[in-house]
Amino acid sequence: MSEIQAAIKDYLDYLNVEKNRSPATRRNYQRCLERFIKQANIKSVDNITERSIHDFRASLASA
Repeated sequence: MSEIQAAIKDYLDYLNVEKNRSPATRRNYQRCLERFIKQANIKSVDNITERSIHDFRASLASA
């Protein structure tokens, strides 16, 4: 498992255990995170910047 995959898994586990989010919410977050990682070409957690998030959000707004 890559660093980024492990970070996503940890976050999704946090949503499930600590925040008690529904399975549907967890799946939606997972889809969005995977889309962001792919579209922004994120290879490690260090590649996630305010700019990459901003660009991704802008692309969603224009879709």
